Amino acid sequence: MSPMRIIAAVLAGLVFASGAYAQMSLKDQSPDTAKALKFAEEAVAAGKQGQADALVAKAEEAQKNAIYASKAFTSYNLQIALERLGEAIATGKKGDIATATAKAQAAVDVLGSSAPVDPNLP
Repeated sequence: MSPMRIIAAVLAGLVFASGAYAQMSLKDQSPDTAKALKFAEEAVAAGKQGQADALVAKAEEAQKNAIYASKAFTSYNLQIALERLGEAIATGKKGDIATATAKAQAAVDVLGSSAPVDPNLP
């Protein structure tokens, strides 16, 4: 095998490996995001059962863990998840369980999604 082919193969491998890392789901990037996802899922389950207080408590735990994760790395999707959790908490405290559950579900969807870490975010 020629040296140029070896170099090309190595570079292709590096590009592939960096792309695979960049598309890891948020829950795989930090134990805190995995905890945030777990609590957000519990918030959704509580909301589906009509338990506003439990929904708010679980969403607050999810938000707390997502904030811890945001100190370790930045991601557009993590910021969106934090916004949705905040909205779930606010609407849950107002007694709008359906909207709060939908916001918590949106946070679950984002926390479980694949998204690259964006070093350009503050």
